[in-house]
Amino acid sequence: MVDVVLFNLSKAFDVVNYSLLIDKLRLLGVHGPLLSWITNFLNFLNFQKNVLSGVSQGSVLGPLLFLVYINFLPTYIHSKCKFFAEDMKIYLELQRVPLWLETQKFETVYRVVDSWSLHFNLNKCAVLHCQRASTDHINTGPLHFYMMDTIALSIVSTHKDLDITVDSTLKFHCHISKTVKKAAGLTNNLLNSTLCHDKDFMITLFKSHIRPLLEFSSIVWNTGYLGNQKLLESTQRRWTKQIAGMTDLNYADRLQTLNLYSI
Repeated sequence: MVDVVLFNLSKAFDVVNYSLLIDKLRLLGVHGPLLSWITNFLNFLNFQKNVLSGVSQGSVLGPLLFLVYINFLPTYIHSKCKFFAEDMKIYLELQRVPLWLETQKFETVYRVVDSWSLHFNLNKCAVLHCQRASTDHINTGPLHFYMMDTIALSIVSTHKDLDITVDSTLKFHCHISKTVKKAAGLTNNLLNSTLCHDKDFMITLFKSHIRPLLEFSSIVWNTGYLGNQKLLESTQRRWTKQIAGMTDLNYADRLQTLNLYSI
């Protein structure tokens, strides 16, 4: 059994403390002209106003500086963890990790983050309780609860993580259903507002607007369930049937004629 604890930092890029960031760069061995250049970069971004915190999200350097800022956080976490910008995940294998110890670590992480002028958005933090169906009989007790700042983190069956809806079974049925619904809505809007159904125009429209929705991060959620594949295929089936000259052809012939491949 594994609990995945998902954390989210509030307005993380906006509250990075400049002086603390410079100190952390020094600890990582950044000195001399490079450190002066980064300091000038931060000061230049905000020279018109007296701003002492934040890194520019529109710059190339901004995300890197934020990663440097939170780079020391894993030293307080002895479980497996992942970071991506302001999102953090901790994986707890329940049969090996004492629960009280991990709960204590969460409080430590909370205090450390707070001392860096960062704050967890506890409304967006959640816990996914994952286990194989064949081990359901093992978990006869209540689900584990995790506290941060005296608030119990929500235990959920699905959670949106980096725009992918993850569920406790890791089958991703919910994500695919939402993806197809979003793609179908866009398909309706485009077909209702498009008079030209010429082949080249329709294929360009499909590849640039609809197909990217269906394919986004598919390497994560494509687990090969036939029902999901048919659901994903339905959007492309409908779109290709609306192309001029394709109405009377079956789906396989449409794909071959249009030089498209099956979802």
